[in-house]
Amino acid sequence: MKKHPFIIGVILGCVISFLFVTLTKQYYKRQIIEDAVINYGLPPMPEIEVTYAYHKKLFGADWYGFKARATESNAAEWRSQVDKLYAEGRLLDNVEVEWISSAGDSSDIEVKLSDMNK
Repeated sequence: MKKHPFIIGVILGCVISFLFVTLTKQYYKRQIIEDAVINYGLPPMPEIEVTYAYHKKLFGADWYGFKARATESNAAEWRSQVDKLYAEGRLLDNVEVEWISSAGDSSDIEVKLSDMNK
């Protein structure tokens, strides 16, 4: 009978660890996106669900990338802001924004950034 509290403790510890790791990964992805937006002068991101995000240092340059899903209206609004910055010449060639797909009421956005041409 004394083994049950131990088993419950182990299960509870595993659940808490899983939740902590998941929340930490989401925070890390959000932080990468915020850094990329600030460093490259992109407009603030709308409410998004982050699929993946990375930041690497290769060949003496910073490389950022992320993929996110937003509502169709939020993605369209953000896209118009990015297009306006391109038209004004405020975004350099090192910023690549790709509009992957639209599925129903959501849209996938993929962004790749580097310091190579900065």
